[in-house]
Amino acid sequence: MDRLVFRTSVCDVLGIEYPICLAGMAKVGPSPNPPVAGPRLVAAVSNAGGLGVLGATVLTPDEIHESVQQIKKMTDKPFGIDLIYPDWNEERYGPVEKAVESVRKDYPDVYELVQKIARDFDLPDVGETDLTKLRFWKPDFIAEQTEAIFSESKNVAVTALGVVQDISPIEEARRRGMKSIALVGSAEHAKRFLHNLPDIIVAQGTDSGGHTGNVGTMSLVPEVIDTVDNKVPVLAAGGIVDGKGMSAALALGASGVWVGTRFEATVEADLFDEEKRRIIDAKQSSTILHTMYTGKTLRHEKTGITKAWGKMRTLPMPLQTYIMWDLYRAIEEANRWDLCLVSFGQAAGQVKRIQTAREVVEGMIAETSDILQNQLRRRIVMSL
Repeated sequence: MDRLVFRTSVCDVLGIEYPICLAGMAKVGPSPNPPVAGPRLVAAVSNAGGLGVLGATVLTPDEIHESVQQIKKMTDKPFGIDLIYPDWNEERYGPVEKAVESVRKDYPDVYELVQKIARDFDLPDVGETDLTKLRFWKPDFIAEQTEAIFSESKNVAVTALGVVQDISPIEEARRRGMKSIALVGSAEHAKRFLHNLPDIIVAQGTDSGGHTGNVGTMSLVPEVIDTVDNKVPVLAAGGIVDGKGMSAALALGASGVWVGTRFEATVEADLFDEEKRRIIDAKQSSTILHTMYTGKTLRHEKTGITKAWGKMRTLPMPLQTYIMWDLYRAIEEANRWDLCLVSFGQAAGQVKRIQTAREVVEGMIAETSDILQNQLRRRIVMSL
């Protein structure tokens, strides 16, 4: 059977068949955590015609190289690699490494609450981790990760969440003939890239799971498109799990979609069955937007810890993750699934079953095509 042709400018920029990109979802935790968007899911999305994106946030340079090799064994299609660049204020907080080393002492009220939560939930005492040995989200580690990505072949796209300061992957990607994608959560954020535009911008609305902003997708996408003045394609993200969402994104002026939650509930996603079940069972009201897990606004499933945190302040990224680290360890050791962090978006209520990545991509394209070519014509009457 002939495959449906469905192309936008994003397809030409990235060399892909369909304008659907996998959000580069990672997992942060004490145990060795493969990214949700790991090699298997990345390759599956790329093979289905979209752009698979590896969630490399906490992967070491060696793990990045190993993951890339695994992906290349499963696909010869383009794919991307995603990192987070924390917007760290060194003038206010000093060097990241020193701030991490003394975080428990410098913020005793926050640390006391973390310890109280562990006691209240009867979690085991796991002792104190030597935080100086943890490296993720520290400048030197991010620099090593970035170099590892740049050492790969040109069919790899570099994606980044956050405002790039000392490291400029956009310029370096351009110099090396690679594509770059930047994620923004507001029009103001998009303006910061005007002097050095990436190849593609993702306008990610607050509907999204994981790290996201406070502006809804419907409001955000058109304003970001106007901000960049159509100089580069814009992908829409947040609340898009099917053809209805993709059609709406295209109507807003987006050139494609960046999808996370729907791909979490796939055969290839690197999540436990229990985590996938929680996404399938979720409702619109199941999530909350908070900074208590990483210090950056994060949409995730509500848990008992969310309620226990109350009105306590949170620390900037990455300090919040580091001060919570031993609580994460205790939760894992106790196998408390009800307290584990599971991030997904507000549209999870529309996800009803586990599918393969190919079924998701092809289903989304087929439904979008039907809406644009047939359904709208039947539902709308226009005349001059």
